[in-house]
Amino acid sequence: WFSDNSFDKVYCESVLAILEGDDLPKLLTEINRVLKPTGTLLFNETVWTSNASQEIIEKVNAFCKANYQIIQANPDYPRLQDWVNLLQTSGFDVHSKREIAKIDGDLKGSQTGNRLFLAYS
Repeated sequence: WFSDNSFDKVYCESVLAILEGDDLPKLLTEINRVLKPTGTLLFNETVWTSNASQEIIEKVNAFCKANYQIIQANPDYPRLQDWVNLLQTSGFDVHSKREIAKIDGDLKGSQTGNRLFLAYS
């Protein structure tokens, strides 16, 4: 276990959104606990685009879970504002967030999209 306020920065690369159930809020609360008061959490995640229905989210996640043992992206926090709310509930002050709205190439028009979030405590 790490002591409270022991890290200046925590960086997560495509880890948070594949957590299921209450694992995601628990991990964010733990990250907030170990960050110094002036510490920074930086992460980027895949979240669902606004045109992905709950039915699509469930189907894609079920397929990914069956074939890869992980979900594509958390269904409980599907949109940008859901993540902002979760971060704030977990004790973070969200100072910056960036969204990559469109993906070029073969994924254009797909049901999922990439979003980059920068969250600061």
